[in-house]
Amino acid sequence: MFIHEIRIHPKCSGTYSLETDSAWSGSPPSEFGISASVRSASFRGFPVGGASHPAALLRDQLEEQFGIWASLAERNEQFLENTSMLYWRGEDLVLTAGCLEKDSLDLRYETELLRIEREKLEALAAASLEISCVGWNSEAQCVCDCAESAGFILWTHFIDAGSPIACVSCGQNVPLYRLPESVRYPLWNWASAYRKCDWLNMDCGFGERWASCQMRDADSGLMREGRALASMLESACGIPVWVYLYNDRTVRRFRARCPVCGQELRRSEDFPQFGGIQNAEYVLMAFLCPECRLGTNAPF
Repeated sequence: MFIHEIRIHPKCSGTYSLETDSAWSGSPPSEFGISASVRSASFRGFPVGGASHPAALLRDQLEEQFGIWASLAERNEQFLENTSMLYWRGEDLVLTAGCLEKDSLDLRYETELLRIEREKLEALAAASLEISCVGWNSEAQCVCDCAESAGFILWTHFIDAGSPIACVSCGQNVPLYRLPESVRYPLWNWASAYRKCDWLNMDCGFGERWASCQMRDADSGLMREGRALASMLESACGIPVWVYLYNDRTVRRFRARCPVCGQELRRSEDFPQFGGIQNAEYVLMAFLCPECRLGTNAPF
């Protein structure tokens, strides 16, 4: 995971300053709601404390607009889920976030909606966003760099913060921002719902049975939506898109037949294009139905 810092330095009057107030030589006026004993920080000459003050309102507007932009960037997978933090540092409003790649925030990946919200933020601050990669950590995930992929797999899990799309050729993440814009947000929303189901399943408590059925049953609400998204992505990209079905069954209970068409499942090793996932320690798609584009792991 690469750590990025996104910063904006508002140039308009009334923005945040950590300098102590020099506008008031005595006690602050009572309408600001600040006691005389408090040496307050200021918004360029105005004491902090009155939420209705123009400076405080501008601060709130900047934070809100930055948050709107960041939320859309997360759904475009330019930020990894639940890795961002927004805060003031001096007169700068700063957001740090984890990203899949060093160039995840490149403008070529920006959606039209992201552009609109970024321009709103920059107009409000009378300044431009400044973006820099400040480091990385051991959670960095490998990203697909195949010139051509033989297909994609739709899958994720409860501790995954990366893309729900994997390349069958190399087995690595395919960032959502590289995919057609029409499928990015729906895929992000589906992955978020899937991970929540997997959390319930792994907690082995309330909702476990329901959650495991959602992931295991090809006709569940979760998997129907996933299969529809896979079909949409296949049409948009022109390559096969497979959907992973969770299998928690033992060898005795496992039926190697497709739950949709009833045909016998085939072993993925019979498909050379699945070389990327065959090299993994845990084979995700051990059995496949070529007709229904479904796959599952081997029984335990």
